[in-house]
Amino acid sequence: MTSKSVQIYKVAKECLTRNIPFAVCCMPGDDPDADCRLYAEALSVDLSIDPSCFDSFPGFVFNYFGLDNKIKAFGLREVDDINQFSEFVASCHDNKETDAQIMPQYRTSTDRDEYIHGLNGVIQDLKSDAEKTVISRILNVKSEKDPIDVARTYFDIHPACFRYVMFTPETGIWLASTPELLVDYDKQSKILHTMSLAGTRNYDESGEWDQKNILEHNIVTDYICDILSGLGMKVEIPVQTTVSFKNIEHLCHKITAYGEIQLSELLPHLSPTPALCGWPREHAYKQIIASERHERRCYGGFIGVNSPEGARLFVNLRCAYAEPEPAESSYRYTLFGGGGITRHSDPDLEWTETENKMKSLYNIIKSNN
Repeated sequence: MTSKSVQIYKVAKECLTRNIPFAVCCMPGDDPDADCRLYAEALSVDLSIDPSCFDSFPGFVFNYFGLDNKIKAFGLREVDDINQFSEFVASCHDNKETDAQIMPQYRTSTDRDEYIHGLNGVIQDLKSDAEKTVISRILNVKSEKDPIDVARTYFDIHPACFRYVMFTPETGIWLASTPELLVDYDKQSKILHTMSLAGTRNYDESGEWDQKNILEHNIVTDYICDILSGLGMKVEIPVQTTVSFKNIEHLCHKITAYGEIQLSELLPHLSPTPALCGWPREHAYKQIIASERHERRCYGGFIGVNSPEGARLFVNLRCAYAEPEPAESSYRYTLFGGGGITRHSDPDLEWTETENKMKSLYNIIKSNN
């Protein structure tokens, strides 16, 4: 580990202790011991006031899951001088309470019987093969490990993912290693890359994918391409491939589009995609609200790095919310896992799928090392 990265993680821990907004992240393929980047502010920047604020903001950005006509995002600028910022953090007073800490917390895991019952209702409500709803559940885990240490291990075992850990007063503590690219856009070349990532099976399965997963995946692919084409971009769809995430793999189309676009115009249409919400979006969203007893908050929103030159944004998957338990000197981690529900879904298999999606992070939190 380089001296700079050691200092970055040390400062991040200090920010966490004092409730100072920060984010540490690594792009896919980057080495978390050498290439991690620190973003921090005395206060996070509200980017929802004016769409142009988002398009030009240089830094780490994140938003909440939801259907809105405009972006509801926040940002943190990159720390250029780690030594100077370290001195600033040391001089700060502790912020005793945050917006997230006074909100209802995730206290209990999703009950299996409740989840199965809810899924049966969703399945019965889906009228055709063109419909899909993504239903998630949560899993609570207590650990004495702090989120920075959990994130460091999570970063190492998923090098192909976008990885981050962050805290803001608005969100609380979140961390993830997400394999799903939402937007990689270069303003100069006017080339945009994205992906449809949907359909899941165990990594050791072979042969043809089943019809349920193919249908689920195609809904997402068609939606993304229609949105990009509708905004005047030329879209290219290559051959279907797969993306692995430890013990599971997903169907994937890596899509390229050409043309000039404002991200503040695109993102409200693109996020959440049917991979996180469903299709038709409005109907799926209503089913989510009716079926899930937990708030998704940052789960399923987008997260990444923006700049005046372009942006690399990802879907906030394989993530957890962390809440300190001061009386026990521990943290309560809430893991999120979801699956695309179609008329062909089996609720028991969907439960297992969400379990597999959370397994990698769960094992890190529960390990004794």
